[in-house]
Amino acid sequence: MIEVGIVQMVFCSRVADPRDTSSLNENIKAIVRYSQIRNAKLGITGALLTDKTSFAQVAEGSAASIGNMYSSIVNDERHYDVELLQYVVTHVRLLPLQTLAFVEVDRLPGIDGINRHSTPLDRRKACLSVLAALRPLLLG
Repeated sequence: MIEVGIVQMVFCSRVADPRDTSSLNENIKAIVRYSQIRNAKLGITGALLTDKTSFAQVAEGSAASIGNMYSSIVNDERHYDVELLQYVVTHVRLLPLQTLAFVEVDRLPGIDGINRHSTPLDRRKACLSVLAALRPLLLG
């Protein structure tokens, strides 16, 4: 489906405290539940990927909706080192049917984690490569 002025944003962030695994799993579940409801209301589609230490996300929607979502993530205490990797205006959504697909990266064979890389550039490359590798799975 062709839409006018769809913003597609890719970003990554680190989990605020990955050592607290008991609350980490609950926090991730809460983020996914809340985001799926919010995204459906705002016309946002996309995917959230995690290796339990970092997040990688692709989000698509109107400029206003995507801007508000990104601002709320930057100010969310469950994330830090939020980094915008890509921001483009397009006419075709990559994930038109997903309000927020959710994938735990470490459960997939052959996919390296996001945060196992020491430099910011390597982390960015890992984040984008994970998204690219998972795109066929997310599209179904």
